[in-house]
Amino acid sequence: MTASRWTCRALAIYLAHRAAADCARGSVLEMACGTGIVTRQLRAHLEPTVALIATDINPGMLDYAQKQLKNLKGIDWQKADISDLPFLDVSCNAAVCQFGLMFVPDKGRAFREMRRVLIPDGLLAFSV
Repeated sequence: MTASRWTCRALAIYLAHRAAADCARGSVLEMACGTGIVTRQLRAHLEPTVALIATDINPGMLDYAQKQLKNLKGIDWQKADISDLPFLDVSCNAAVCQFGLMFVPDKGRAFREMRRVLIPDGLLAFSV
């Protein structure tokens, strides 16, 4: 495994552990799921009763991740822009993003959107 793939996987495991530790119920929103590296770790570490919503703005990446993780149950796949999330206010217990925020043109708007969908004291876990 290359160093960059190892780093991506190690960070994915870390983010999943953080989300699982803070979210024993409710839902976790993953933004910019890409190939599904974090999605796989989230589903492995979260309780089965915790809803996992994996999103990406790129339909091709969503399709790729779904195919890679087709044997995993309990993942709701949705196309979504981090800067314009299609979710209700105060609807997620945690929001997770690995290497997606650096591609968002309006980061301030993206952070406002994440705050909007998070419950009070909800967890925002991300890496760039």
